[in-house]
Amino acid sequence: PPPNSLDSPKTEEKNDICDEDDQNQTWTTPTFKTYDDYFADFNITKETITEADLTGKGTEDDPYIVHSTKGFLYISNNSLSGFSLFGKHVQLVCDIILNEENFDKDGNPIGGDGVVYEWKPIAHGGNSHIDFKNNTIYGLYFNDEEKENVALFGNVQIQDVSNLNFRNVFLKAKKKVSALCAISKGTIKNCHLLSGYVYAESMASSLISDYGNIIDSCTNYATIQTSQNTVSGIAIGIANNGKMINCKNYGDIYGYAWVGGIFPSTFGGTKNFINCINYGKIVSQDGRAGGIVGAYIASSGTCYIQGCKNFGEVFGEIAYSSVAGIIGIAYGFVQLSDCANYANIHSKEITGALVSNISVGSDNVKEGRVDIINCYNFSNNPLIGQTSAVQMNYELIVNIKNVETDYTGNKGPAIVCYAKQSNSGILNLSVENCKVNLLSKGGFIDSVIVRQMTGHIYLKNILINGKNIGEDFKQFLINSQKEDFCHITNIIAISENNCFYDGNDFSDYYIDFKTGKIGLKVMRSKGFYQGKVTEETLTNKGYIKKEV
Repeated sequence: PPPNSLDSPKTEEKNDICDEDDQNQTWTTPTFKTYDDYFADFNITKETITEADLTGKGTEDDPYIVHSTKGFLYISNNSLSGFSLFGKHVQLVCDIILNEENFDKDGNPIGGDGVVYEWKPIAHGGNSHIDFKNNTIYGLYFNDEEKENVALFGNVQIQDVSNLNFRNVFLKAKKKVSALCAISKGTIKNCHLLSGYVYAESMASSLISDYGNIIDSCTNYATIQTSQNTVSGIAIGIANNGKMINCKNYGDIYGYAWVGGIFPSTFGGTKNFINCINYGKIVSQDGRAGGIVGAYIASSGTCYIQGCKNFGEVFGEIAYSSVAGIIGIAYGFVQLSDCANYANIHSKEITGALVSNISVGSDNVKEGRVDIINCYNFSNNPLIGQTSAVQMNYELIVNIKNVETDYTGNKGPAIVCYAKQSNSGILNLSVENCKVNLLSKGGFIDSVIVRQMTGHIYLKNILINGKNIGEDFKQFLINSQKEDFCHITNIIAISENNCFYDGNDFSDYYIDFKTGKIGLKVMRSKGFYQGKVTEETLTNKGYIKKEV
């Protein structure tokens, strides 16, 4: 069903970047300083750190408690403090002010005192447990296009981080760039990038730039962009059997390929995406993009996408760009359940409201199964762009079950655009217990289930509501399909002027034949019965009336 108030974007969180009028003002030329300058300018030494800055021993029972920005910088610099955060427990009870400035999209500071300190990623802290207690880090800044592993924590395997906000972030580097960390082997929970910009040549996201395990209830509002591949709103990688749960992206995401609102792409293992939502605009120059996940290509493992929703438009700028509302490419074993798309998807050729490209026979994926269950779509895009099995002994199974689509386009199928079986590959496409509402104001003028089909298709228990349904009912359902590969049971199509029935019996539906207002066409084996249906007509054709 349409979204309710709980699905709508939050309005209380706003990007702190100043508006266009402010950005066009002339500001005093800033002074850029290094991380080491910070310690000298604010006199941060062992001798000046007091209990007003830092207390505790770093154990689980007696964690380090950070009381000031000064205390946080002290423990982040092990060459100064003389100890490592490895395995330590840390809590913060204050905001951290790294820079007072906001930054525009080019990294120019706005406001503040005109002095900008560049961050040096923390290089220690593996297996650490850090609770920021819902406090905020302001002004995380880094600008060096030759560097990699740029984040609050650099190339360090932190364990757990929770309850952290970032504001006024500007990060620009070569590769593996994010606000929080490169690697987490534990849980990242309730962390949010609330405003700013993150840029990289490749591998950029709001929070985790390389690898994570469990990412729970995290949010991005920043603009994230790469000039090449692999960019997303939340994280770049997750472990085998890893999970991303209750994450949301509001920021605009730009990249060349492998672009996702929540996650970009993965090439193996079992991954879980649960109750994640994208509101941002997703733009891919090449393609391979999705509102939730850009691509899953794997010969083993399964990708589970459950309860995820997309409200943001997705763009691919070339033909066959494989862009979709939920997942752009699904090669292997993928299950979508209880997902929904509410946005239009754009490319020069093939799009999908839920999935754009499902295939076997490429990227060493020899068999695949994609299940789409209990899902919903409201857009002018088909549920699936294309499915294909095009090499010998490669088999693909696609099941669409209990799905409803409010299709707003008037040309192009509502379910699958292209379904292809060739070179002794095997494709089985099943559509069962589905409802299709054709909402075009001008009437629908294409094949509603599949435009072009070579393979086995199974249609069962489908209700179609539309306008101006044509006389050629078979052409209306499926185009370019041999009768021997077409298995149809119980299709009802209702339009303003006609009602069609197509199937082997009436056992799944009760139909009142006495109204006289409903005209039906009945398909029997390889032909359609033409004419108005009455009980006498059906009896003569061998049908027995069954009430359900």
